[in-house]
Amino acid sequence: LERTAYNDLLAAMAPNGEDWCYYTFPNGKRVHTTYWRCCKSSGAMAVEELPQVAYGVAADGGLRINLYGPGQATLSQAEAGAVALQQHTRYPFDGQVTLRVSPERNATFSVGLRIPAWAEDARIQVNGITVPVQPGDDGFVQILREWKAGDLVNLRLPMQPQLQRAANINVQESRAPDGSPVAQEVLRWEYVGLTYGPLVYATGLIDGFKTDETVRLPHGDPSKWLQVGEDRGEGATVTMQLDCRAPLVFEPYYRCGGREHGAWRLSWLSLAPS
Repeated sequence: LERTAYNDLLAAMAPNGEDWCYYTFPNGKRVHTTYWRCCKSSGAMAVEELPQVAYGVAADGGLRINLYGPGQATLSQAEAGAVALQQHTRYPFDGQVTLRVSPERNATFSVGLRIPAWAEDARIQVNGITVPVQPGDDGFVQILREWKAGDLVNLRLPMQPQLQRAANINVQESRAPDGSPVAQEVLRWEYVGLTYGPLVYATGLIDGFKTDETVRLPHGDPSKWLQVGEDRGEGATVTMQLDCRAPLVFEPYYRCGGREHGAWRLSWLSLAPS
């Protein structure tokens, strides 16, 4: 849900909030729909429904933080009454989240913090005291304690560029003259993508006109050739330093190309055969 909302959904919305892309291609042109179409209203409804799923009450009466982002909600808890939850954060551009928990009455219940699958070395503190980060099978860390008005939870989710790989492989199966099975790989295209925290990243037209590019990644630690740039409020850029060609600059997929009609977004690059 997080990846869909912060990438595909936002990437479909035009800056004016009214026009939408009927299709959002990982590699392709951004085309805004300016006339009425059924799915155009679906985009607006999806944005409206996000606050309803950002927070929740579990079956055991505990509270859950499903989506991180600046905002607040008031939930009802059997023992505590109305519980105000307020997030202060720049997420998804930054992994530092401060949550203020203010129950109507002091009470013991759990607050569940979701630890995203991409997060490594997550840290949690409650009122300055470190809490063990041991997510359950559902990916949530349950903080069970007596909560009082004004309690502060600090969640740190370190972000770093991560490479994602995919492959298009075609294997033809047949039988040899003796009847034994034969499997022959006739097609293999490998691709690489880039993510930074919960955000998918993309680059514009390569060299100003290319709609595709085959790259050979440098050897060694990717942190040596993936450089995080300046964040001006809507996500940092990431520069990929490659051998034998100019660097490629990536930015969050949803705003790649300035969110303009007709802009190209390339989120998957072909890899040269090893």
